[in-house]
Formats: sequence, structure tokens, C-alpha cells
Amino acid sequence: MLEKNYYPAIKETLYKTRLENGMKVYLLPKQDFQEMTALLQVDFGALDDSPSEQDFIKESPAGLAHFLEHKLFEMADGQDAGLKFSELGVDSNAFTSFEKTAYYFTSLGQNLEALELLQDFVRSLTIDKKSLEREKKIIAQEVDMYLDDPDYQLYSGVLANLYPNTKLAQDIAGSRDSLKKITLKWLRKSHKTYYQPDKMTLFLIGDFQLEPALDSIKKAQANFTTKLTRLDRNPLKLTSPVKRKSISLDVAKPKLALGFRLPAKNHQLFKQKLALRLFFSLLFGWTSQNYQLWYEQGLIDDSFDMEIELGFRFRFLILTMDTREPIKMANHIKSVLRNFSTSADFNKEHLDLIKREIYGEFMRSLDSIENLSSQLASFQSQDESYLELPSILSSLQLAELEQVGQSFIEKMEASEFTIFPN
Repeated sequence: MLEKNYYPAIKETLYKTRLENGMKVYLLPKQDFQEMTALLQVDFGALDDSPSEQDFIKESPAGLAHFLEHKLFEMADGQDAGLKFSELGVDSNAFTSFEKTAYYFTSLGQNLEALELLQDFVRSLTIDKKSLEREKKIIAQEVDMYLDDPDYQLYSGVLANLYPNTKLAQDIAGSRDSLKKITLKWLRKSHKTYYQPDKMTLFLIGDFQLEPALDSIKKAQANFTTKLTRLDRNPLKLTSPVKRKSISLDVAKPKLALGFRLPAKNHQLFKQKLALRLFFSLLFGWTSQNYQLWYEQGLIDDSFDMEIELGFRFRFLILTMDTREPIKMANHIKSVLRNFSTSADFNKEHLDLIKREIYGEFMRSLDSIENLSSQLASFQSQDESYLELPSILSSLQLAELEQVGQSFIEKMEASEFTIFPN
């Protein structure tokens, strides 16, 4: 059954269905576009472990999901899936996050052949010992590149502080040590467990004809059945965060990251993220008096940034900045948070200004189908959709954000990570 959801505020219609094999499909036709993007998302990310042969969850090496993403492009017939996409005239890519792996392509107009290839090449894993060792060297070089980036070190450092001894403390691509532990057995077991139709979601957006595209998807999935496998996702084993840590690198000015860990809440993730963004934008966004004052005083510059990440097993927010006074800035930010309800920035007029900014950003995202597919994939669930942003944004009033702030202050655990010049 094809379910139709119309969003009058943006005049968009999203169709969704679940195929007989369990795969979820979302279709968003945009006939005024000349491109089509397809994104296939698998419920397997950097935090996930694979069942051992004894059928219980065993901690797998860090970087396993990312490694598998790389190797699936090597097809059974010896061809490279990326090259096959290119031969079909489309650009393809993939990425791994904490809880998902995604494969996608963008084409000029409807390209059902590429859509079939997207669904086909992830089904089988072709790998031998020689191929395994070759890929380990390639990914090890990728990991080394990240280690040379001070901004990466800043972000990963504070995240490791917030979630010590968990996979959030490790790079999504793993480390040289964890790569050594990845075996053919781990890869094959992970692929068999997670790359099943009932753990996959397909998003199709842009210039395509609804019925032919859906028929093509059903045909491609007709002989792809779900093999039941036991799968218990363990929560993260949390210990107290590391309060503060610092390192020295070759940087011109100190770098500061302030991280805040909150208890995970696995419902209404999109609304949670939007509420936290509004709350922090009121206090620290570029339109706030705090930001303008610190900028004028030379305490911060354009590097000041905020990132909010929410998943089923984690919830954290990180502020990063280059600052000549990292200790002073950390104290300023903590003081503003403690006294947020009396801040001159915490008012309805300022909130309305930020809402207009976010709404404008949202409307622009509707014109970029690659960005739109990524946002849909991140927040589409049984009870939420990225396309509901206008109504969710409108519903979030100052009183509710004050409750969000109070809850944040009461429940958050904080950490600092600083990089000083050598």
C-alpha cells in the first residue's frame, strides 16, 4: 500500500511504502527539477557490533561498518560499482555515520538502470585475504590524514572526553590498531546480519515518474528476501566524562571545544535537535549579544561553530572555536548557560528572528536534492519527517525552550578539550 502525505506549507507530497521483504521506500517527486537522487540507507553504523558465531553480540573492531562500505563497491564480476555508475552517467558516493551507512547517486533525469544498480551491488560481498589487506593500507592512510588536521583532533578529542571507552571515542574509520583486527569473518558476518531488506530504507527524490520508479524498485526487490537474524543493539556503556584535557599542536592560536553530554532519548529526535538549536542560537548564535561582544573583543572569530548530534544511543552538543583566551571563553559560556533565563538574548523577538533564519535555510534545502535526501534520511521516522520543519518550528515557543534549557542544565555533563600552540 502506497501512503501519501501532503505538506501544504511547502506544497510537497511524500509517498511511502514498505515492500513485502520489509524494505521501506520514500518517494518525493519534484517535476520542476532536472535531477534525480536516490539514497539507500542501511541500519549499520560505526557504533554497531556484529553477532559472533555463537549468536550473541560481541564487540567488533572500530571501523568495521566503514570498511564494509568501501569493500562493497568491489562487485562479484570484478567490476567497480563506482565505475559502473559513471558508465550510466551518474555520480555516486557513500558515507558511514555512527548509526547508518548510506549509498547514493545523482542523475540527470530519471535513471532506473542506476536505481537498480544501487539496490543490487550492496547485496553481495566479494572479498579475499589479498583484497582485505590492500584495503587496510588504503584506510590507514585515510586515518593518518585525519590525525594531521587540528580541527579534527579538537572535535574527536572532546567527543572522546564525553564518551570515554566507547566507539564514540574512536574514529568512524577506526584506527591503525583496530584495522588490524578486521577479518574476513567479521566482514562477512556483518554483511549477512545488517544488509537485509528489513534494515534498509530507500529514498528517491527529484525528476522521476512515480509509478514506473516504484514498479522498478519492486521488481529489483522481488527476489531479495529478509533472512531473519538475531539482532540486539546494546546501549553504550557510559562512564563519567573526562572533565578537561589539553594537547599541543602546530596551530597559530589556541582551539577550544566545549562538549555537553545528555541522556539519550530515542523519540522525536528531529524536534529535540531543533529545540536545542534554537536554545543555543538564542544564547550563542551570530545574532546574539554574547557573540557580537566576544567577537568585538577579539575573543572569538568566524571559526565559532556549534554541532548537535542525536541518535538512539547518544545525545551531545559541541561548541568549537579558535580563541586566544580558552579558559576565559569556557567560563563565559558556562556562566551564560547557568543564567540563560535572565539573558537579554532570551526573548520572543530574538527567537522569531532565528526562526526566520532557520526557515529560510530549510526552504533553500528543498532546492538541493542531494541535501534534501540526506536530511530526509537523517530524520524520517514513524512519528517525524524533515518536511514537517515549518510546523515543528512554529510550535516551539519561548516557554518550551525555557524548559529545554532548564532540563539541559540539570542533566548535561560537560567537558573541555583545548589545543595549545607548540
